[in-house]
Amino acid sequence: MLRILILSLFLALTAVLAAHADDAGPILLGSAPQAQPRNDTVTINRPFVRLGDLFPEAGAKADIAVAYAPAPGSRTVYDVKNLASIATANGIQWQARSWFDRVVIERPGITIGDTDIVAAIHTELAKQKLDSKADVELATRNISLQIPADSSTALELQNFQFDERSGQFSGKLVVPAADGTQSIPVSGRIYRTVDVPTLSRRVAGGDVVSREDIQWQTARAETVARNVILDPDKIIGKEAIRPLPSDQPVRTGDVRPPVIVTKGSLVTMIVQSPTMTLTSKGKAMENGAMGEAVRIQNTQSKVVVEGEVVSNGTVRIASLQPAPLQGNAQ
Repeated sequence: MLRILILSLFLALTAVLAAHADDAGPILLGSAPQAQPRNDTVTINRPFVRLGDLFPEAGAKADIAVAYAPAPGSRTVYDVKNLASIATANGIQWQARSWFDRVVIERPGITIGDTDIVAAIHTELAKQKLDSKADVELATRNISLQIPADSSTALELQNFQFDERSGQFSGKLVVPAADGTQSIPVSGRIYRTVDVPTLSRRVAGGDVVSREDIQWQTARAETVARNVILDPDKIIGKEAIRPLPSDQPVRTGDVRPPVIVTKGSLVTMIVQSPTMTLTSKGKAMENGAMGEAVRIQNTQSKVVVEGEVVSNGTVRIASLQPAPLQGNAQ
């Protein structure tokens, strides 16, 4: 019974060999029945596959081109049937180890994506003395272009057209490759940007903002409100009127000069003239920052006058005339 089974397997194998021999040429299997299948991976950086890439034993024929290389960043698998056909066509005496022999040809590549394209557009904007920090929005996103690994990545933007009024742009991106220049059309919109000072931490109401509290963010100009403060010197040294969150723009109503005269505190009133300087004590009727006008009540005469805060606890009185009443007269 065992002999019959072995004979059947032999006949089946013979039939398979005959079927392959018709279209792939003779496939000679190695004599060792337990030989490991050939499973080679060959990396190339050229547009053609050579005979030597597939057959180390090709000798003087090793440089003969037998096929186009796979696209950059991809691979091609040559199975035992492909290898036998190429060997026969080129007169190579090749012996397969098993029916599972194969050679994988890999061609490494460089991926050109959105980031690279935007960088090329920024370079072109700088050349044309436009806003090189502008926010570029591509009409087609998630672009992925593969070029050979030995190619230059110095992209060039040609036929660049830009409408400053609408922000629309178009052009042709040229990609220099080792086996020929590639190009793709690009278009989209360019948005002017501004650098906006924001807070690096949460600032409590009444706290004074320091230079270390300032960080920068870039935003599209059209999204920045008119009351957003863009000059950091108008924020640094100022007092937060209310709690201010981090990572957010500061608006004109968010900060004020720090209060150095507080309502109800005793202050020194100074009255100056070309010939004399008089001082007196008064009580502040309201809070005041440096340079602000505040109402002060003379502690002796109870007369309320108006003066300018000139330092911590000191108010310069311009006139001894009573300050106008607050609100509408009844």
